Amino acid sequence: MTGFDCRSELHKITAETLVISGKYDGLNPPVDGKVCAELIPKAEFVEMQYSGHLPMLEEMERYNEIIDNFLRPGS
Repeated sequence: MTGFDCRSELHKITAETLVISGKYDGLNPPVDGKVCAELIPKAEFVEMQYSGHLPMLEEMERYNEIIDNFLRPGS
C-alpha cells in the first residue's frame, strides 16, 4: 500500500461519512484520518483515546456507541 494516495478523490464522496482513528495507531495515524475527514464534505472525525490500530476491539463499547450514534436517524 506504500504510495497509495486517494486524497485527491475524497471530495467526491457525497455520503455522510464517519472516520475513526485510534490515538496510538502507528499504521494509520490519527492525523491522517483527520486529514481524510477534512477532505470529505460531510465527514465526522473521531479519535479513540485508548486505542491503536484496532479500536473496534480495544475500545469495543465506546466504538459501538460511536457507530450507533452515527447511524441513529436524526443524529
